[in-house]
Amino acid sequence: MYLAFLVLIPATMLIVFAPNVDYADNEYEEHSTIETKEVLTSVTETNMSVNGDAALKYCFGFYHEDELEQGHSYGFDTNYSVGDTVSVEYLSNDFRVSRIVGTKDAPFTFDTLGMIINPLLVGLALLIFTIYRKIKLINVLKSGFKIIPTVLQRELKTPTLPVGKANPFYRFKFAYNVSGTTYNKLLYISTDEYSAVRIRKSHVIIDEYNHTKSIVLEALPFDVRDYIINKNMISNRN
Repeated sequence: MYLAFLVLIPATMLIVFAPNVDYADNEYEEHSTIETKEVLTSVTETNMSVNGDAALKYCFGFYHEDELEQGHSYGFDTNYSVGDTVSVEYLSNDFRVSRIVGTKDAPFTFDTLGMIINPLLVGLALLIFTIYRKIKLINVLKSGFKIIPTVLQRELKTPTLPVGKANPFYRFKFAYNVSGTTYNKLLYISTDEYSAVRIRKSHVIIDEYNHTKSIVLEALPFDVRDYIINKNMISNRN
């Protein structure tokens, strides 16, 4: 559920922000522009803000080939008033792309989009990894499994990040033996010290038909771990 929110929140923000990002900003640098003096026809406050300042929508009219065209842009300057003469620029190869000099074609810059996309990609990566682990566990349980002991060979621990109650990140390397052959299992996990104590002594679940496929038992949620242990005990009794 937590990972779903981790993806849902930035995805919702992306849907809201994406239509209000200034995608045309670079075009003013890459193409020649025509500048003219025109009259501001309206100034309205939008429901979008940056750093607490509400974005304003400026509407204006300008002539292109003797035809009156309507344009608008966005900014935060509260000194503009209806009837003011303003400098308007538009692309020489596309008059439909226009703005008041010093303003933007949309309330938010393209950098804002990147700030939303990056957390979304991280959330998606974590969600995909979690789903992959669950699918892997299901496949092992379906094909037949054994629970066998391990030996902790190596442990690395990163310092705790000074953010809230963040847990340290661990890298555990386990070894387990099946029919005289030794296999290794790496586990990367962010967890508290109490859980780390259990994981150090954990058994692994291995695929009966492919001993390289293994899952660290104590790294699983408690209810899943207990279910597997109970299922294994019933299987052994039978």
